[in-house]
Amino acid sequence: MKIGFKLPNCAGVLCEPAWATPQNLIRLSQLAQRLGYDSLWMHDHLIAPDEVKIDEPNFHEPLITMSHLAGLVPDITFGIATIILPLRDPVLFARQLVTMHAFFPGRIIAGIGVGRYESEFRASGSRLFRKRGKMTTESLQLIRGLWQQPELDFDGEFYTLQGARFYPKPAAPGDIPIWVGGNSEAAVRRAAALGDGYVPAAKLPDEIRADRALLVEALQAEGRDPQGFPIGLSLTVELVRDSGAMAEDLEARGLHGHAHDRVVHGMPNRVAERLLELAGAGVDHFLLSFRATALEELEEHLEWFAREVRPQLEGARVY
Repeated sequence: MKIGFKLPNCAGVLCEPAWATPQNLIRLSQLAQRLGYDSLWMHDHLIAPDEVKIDEPNFHEPLITMSHLAGLVPDITFGIATIILPLRDPVLFARQLVTMHAFFPGRIIAGIGVGRYESEFRASGSRLFRKRGKMTTESLQLIRGLWQQPELDFDGEFYTLQGARFYPKPAAPGDIPIWVGGNSEAAVRRAAALGDGYVPAAKLPDEIRADRALLVEALQAEGRDPQGFPIGLSLTVELVRDSGAMAEDLEARGLHGHAHDRVVHGMPNRVAERLLELAGAGVDHFLLSFRATALEELEEHLEWFAREVRPQLEGARVY
């Protein structure tokens, strides 16, 4: 089981706006490395969607940020969860990934998704929000073609290439893993057809089991071996220090029963139990965000998880 941490590179997206600074990204990356986290992850927004309701949504482009941090923080994997591929030029994206892999071999995971905010597409100058799934599939086909064929002719609905010669190429398929993000059946099938992994968000164990069953079926239909095909789950964790504080917190928020199930909330033993249940359902890589009200509290949660929760996960059986 691998444990990753999602860095606050996009202000107001799962983090307080003031956290999204280069200095904080470096500070948190170095702390996560010292604590033994396996990976560090970025968000992607080129333009702030209307749904991010803060005055100055400072976003740091994930590929450039990853390249800088990977040079400062060795021996840790960097990933994106996820690049909004319909808003990217696929040839440039393919070139960026190959270049990053050349400098940091084996340390890059390219999560890709279709995007969820129509306002972001409009603000970016795209009128193709309703076709973003088809665009994503076509972009992946094009990228695979550039990486695998000596010379690529490509005639799609959205992109046309003629005699495209693209070097260097990845040495082998999967050298630059592409994990397909999304919570839909279409995302699972896209991952099976064109990806090297699948990365949903905030799913429950029964939903992961259903995704895993569909993924196995789709991979076999593609003639691919399901063994070792990773599922990475984006998940928010709220660590609490004692059961009384947890009860008071839930009461204050009006949260009872299973209303809080999509956020893993509780003391270390409870958090470990929930992650082990998800691992048993099929998750082998967690991409964690921690709920906190200050950067210092976020750092405390990073340390607390590494000290109190992570040891309980060692040797756990993943599906």
